[in-house]
Amino acid sequence: MGIWRLKTYMQKSYKWKEIGKDPPLSGPLLIDAMSCCYSLYDGIDWKYGGQYKELDQKCRAFLTNLKKSGIEPILVFDGVDYKREKASTLQERGKDKAECIQTVLLEGKYKDGCLCLPVFAKLVFMEVIKELSIPFIVADGDADKLTASMANFYGCPVLASDSDYYIFNVKGGYIPFEHFHWKSKPINGKIYHLSNFPVKICDPDIIYLIPALIGNDFLKSPDERRDVITSVIDGGVEGRGKGGHTIYSDDELVARLVDHIASFSSVEEFFSSSCKSEQVRKNFHEAKKMYSSDAISMDDAMKSTKLETANKTSLPSWILKQYRAGCFSTSVMEPMVLNDCMLPMIIDNPKMESNMKIGEPLRRHLYGLLKPYLKVQKVKEGIHAHVCVRVGQYDVQYTVKTLTAQSLITNVDLIRDEERLGLLCDIFEVLPDKLDKFEDKWKLVALSLHYWSRNAEALTQQQINALLFCFVVCSSEQGRGIIASHFRFQIDGHWINRQLDSLHSLSMWQCVYYEAMKLNDVLKRPLEFTSPALLFDGRLCLNYACMKEADFDAIKEETLTTFPDMAKLYEELLSICSAREVSKGSSSHKASKEKHKQPAAAAKKIYSTTVSTANRFELLDLESDDSDEGDSDEEN
Repeated sequence: MGIWRLKTYMQKSYKWKEIGKDPPLSGPLLIDAMSCCYSLYDGIDWKYGGQYKELDQKCRAFLTNLKKSGIEPILVFDGVDYKREKASTLQERGKDKAECIQTVLLEGKYKDGCLCLPVFAKLVFMEVIKELSIPFIVADGDADKLTASMANFYGCPVLASDSDYYIFNVKGGYIPFEHFHWKSKPINGKIYHLSNFPVKICDPDIIYLIPALIGNDFLKSPDERRDVITSVIDGGVEGRGKGGHTIYSDDELVARLVDHIASFSSVEEFFSSSCKSEQVRKNFHEAKKMYSSDAISMDDAMKSTKLETANKTSLPSWILKQYRAGCFSTSVMEPMVLNDCMLPMIIDNPKMESNMKIGEPLRRHLYGLLKPYLKVQKVKEGIHAHVCVRVGQYDVQYTVKTLTAQSLITNVDLIRDEERLGLLCDIFEVLPDKLDKFEDKWKLVALSLHYWSRNAEALTQQQINALLFCFVVCSSEQGRGIIASHFRFQIDGHWINRQLDSLHSLSMWQCVYYEAMKLNDVLKRPLEFTSPALLFDGRLCLNYACMKEADFDAIKEETLTTFPDMAKLYEELLSICSAREVSKGSSSHKASKEKHKQPAAAAKKIYSTTVSTANRFELLDLESDDSDEGDSDEEN
């Protein structure tokens, strides 16, 4: 959430209290995980698709410093917008992100505040938290209220970067991330308490008039917000038209509004004498509910939920447990709860069709596994896509497409544990014994490579080799030692086509691995999930993909000859994606699919038992044409 211009007002008007120097900070600290993740990624170059190791190291340093200083971090991650209250805000943010990517890549320009968090950033942060055994929880919906409520239970401050915490009554106070000096010794910062609000407020409920009038990510601001606020400040005369109001700057408008509402002895006095807007009154009551925070413990938060499936049944207990623990993706929970979803924006070539297209067959299977929980056996997917409006110019449009669920089974909860891996391999059209050569941490990666190499359009052999070599280098101790010498790659200004094409191909692998992670979660994680921080470095990978082929081959051969273990892993990874003939050109998804049907036939062998009430599987023909003609409804 966020309240327009309130952060700027507080920076200027609030008398900040310094904390952490005497006495030092210690004890519990509730952290809004996603605002923290954004703050930590700030300063890391995002345009290459994901500098995950850099983020991993920064998150690790941040959390380690807290623990060494005696601070006990507890993190709360955002969940699902299960009431659809934030839909318009999320769409607007998605559009802003798409436009930012377009501006940076095609024009070489950065806008103020342009930060596009790569698709795996949240998961990289979460994997670090797990490794360091730091307590965290994934909320039902937006994390803000749960974070404030847990802070009130533990009697501690909240660390975040969100102006809504100026309205929450967090007894232990709110520390803005920009005022938190976690690299200092001792760790110190500045803290805010609602009880010390910059102006004296007679009725504590008056504070909720600020989001009621200005709006936030959930509350719709009044039509012609500036006119309504100006009217209120000018004495409550509404409907005079723009010409009758004083013109204020943005910062002055908020400051005068705060002073004005503080002059009333009660909320009712405000509405009776200064504002007749029914929208503002409705917003006030919503805001009061939204920002009222009780006290709740981590244990109680883990067990309770308001989430239910799309067909109005309770969540299975194992799903809630895995979800709270960060082992059941919110990207799976969203269609399970809403019967629709907004696909993530993976940093990509704006000139190309969305990289998410490659994952459509995998998502059909995902929705098939979710069938028992869906109200309608189809899921509407929304995505922001770049559309060419004229030569050299692109626009961002929000498109909705319906995918029909496709499944090999009738009920995922009835599958025996030993059968889950077989089903996952069937979906990716790989025989399970093909994974035997790999260590556990590489098996899910291998599935993604197999699918990507057969379905990514316009994929070149150098791009495949670049990705595999990047994996090998990033995952080994010896490799990390030579990264610096390969890391001179830098793109300043607009990108050329070769760079954009390579970004597109590599972004499609990220999409496939993302879908593989989701399917693995639904099947109760038969395979280990490996953090992209141990695999992928966008800048390094693009360097390998875009340099002259002879130069890249020379670097690769020298490295693999020097380090036999790296060479062995490289050859194993190459073997899982080398069956398809790849060249400088491209081959279509359809042609590739026709060429590799043998594993699908193997799937029929595994699940060929006649369907009955006792049978766990209901086999659907994987070779049937499920193109959704007639129900693929696309809206621009």
